[in-house]
Amino acid sequence: MNAKQLIVLATLATAAAGSFAGPIGDVSVERSNFVSTRARAEVQAEARQARHTGELMSAADEGAVPAAATSVPRAAVKTDVLQARAKGELASGGDVVAVALHPARRFRVN
Repeated sequence: MNAKQLIVLATLATAAAGSFAGPIGDVSVERSNFVSTRARAEVQAEARQARHTGELMSAADEGAVPAAATSVPRAAVKTDVLQARAKGELASGGDVVAVALHPARRFRVN
């Protein structure tokens, strides 16, 4: 790369970086005199208790689906699947019509 190309590249990079910046003076910080009525340890204990009882999910659990309760043994389910596959009753992976996305989004139809 020669010097002329480097200068042009640096100029374009600087211009592009400036286009991502927000308007000057648009930053506002709310300064309030907030005084907590509870200790940090109390809030953390409350959050742990809520997570333990299922009222609060951790970020790692987002989108997790709890296991469904069933009385059918795994072996019976596997047998049913194998029989359905042998009869051609199961759709292949490419035949799936609707795919569930994130809970906040709608269903996508292929």
